[in-house]
Amino acid sequence: MAKPTVSLIDVSTYLPGDPIPAGYSARFAESDDLRDNVMFRAPKFRHHVGADESSVDMIERAARGLIERHGHDVVAGADVLITHTQVPDMAFYGQGGGIAHRLGMRPSWVLDLNNGGCVAFVLALNVARTLLSAGQGRTALIAIAQNAAGQFFDQPTIRRKAQSAVPGDGAAVGLVALSEHSPILDVECRTYGEYAGEMTLSYDPPRKWWQAGPARAASVSRRARSPRCWPAATGRFRKWRWRSATESGWPPRTSTCWSPTSPTGRFCAIGVTRSSCPRNVIGTPLTSAATCSVPGSRSIWTARSPTASWVPGKWS
Repeated sequence: MAKPTVSLIDVSTYLPGDPIPAGYSARFAESDDLRDNVMFRAPKFRHHVGADESSVDMIERAARGLIERHGHDVVAGADVLITHTQVPDMAFYGQGGGIAHRLGMRPSWVLDLNNGGCVAFVLALNVARTLLSAGQGRTALIAIAQNAAGQFFDQPTIRRKAQSAVPGDGAAVGLVALSEHSPILDVECRTYGEYAGEMTLSYDPPRKWWQAGPARAASVSRRARSPRCWPAATGRFRKWRWRSATESGWPPRTSTCWSPTSPTGRFCAIGVTRSSCPRNVIGTPLTSAATCSVPGSRSIWTARSPTASWVPGKWS
């Protein structure tokens, strides 16, 4: 018996506040060992979450587009809710319950993916596809909020670091359903746990993040060996990226939309050459998902989290 077809029906996004130019961070910049690293080159603009804006607020605002286009009942009636918040509003529980309440939902499944990091949207897409294919519902809502930039990286002790200019905040909500509308061709996830400690949060004087002490963190960073994990991770990625494309019957060169969370030039160096680069190389899976989910376009997302999980997702 063939598995039912699962589609990414639509995606709606939200960006908080006015665009912040790279020059904002340049005013505070100091010399550090990551300034010239390809992973930490600042974009021209990004957004920061508001001081009194919660991740639930961001996701509610991101969901407005879906509600306008599909109706409140479609969103509220989703059987599965999958969420991820980069910096949870509360330490002891995820945001799923608050999001469900804010959107008027009573889902059978509520999952908070704390391990997703930068690849959370594509990871959630894979989970939603698996649950719907297994008969656990007909529709799923994916709700992702990135809110670390305005809360951690804009702190006075951190924003002078080169890496503080890179992150941006935003939210995306995706509607997934059993449908032929915009079928997901393939999603493949790989996790390399040996890199799980690359992202660090440190304080001066040293303490655990939950212990009482000075209000501000001293550093949020990748460890010095992080740049050296690129060759290993990209080599693995190249190997099974093409295999996945071949098995789905869709060569990457035919894609019309490509959205990486890592530097575009770096991906071009590992097998996505100038001749094979899609015409529209855009943003990241979080905030450019709406463009990539247009029916009839062939899209690919590639992403890497702090635990070195490479996740390609594609659909047509």
